[in-house]
Amino acid sequence: MKKVVFTLFLLFFFISSTAFADTEISPTVAVSYSVEPQALLPGDIGTVTFEMQKYTS
Repeated sequence: MKKVVFTLFLLFFFISSTAFADTEISPTVAVSYSVEPQALLPGDIGTVTFEMQKYTS
């Protein structure tokens, strides 16, 4: 009985691990930002710029 359970466990492990190995994950959106000036004092005005790029395959 223990051999059967152990065999089924190994079979399940190898089947499930190969299913996850086939996936490719690649980012499709890149986000960058910049802050000018780097440090602000009370009353100062600054600029925060966000840039988003979409990559298509």
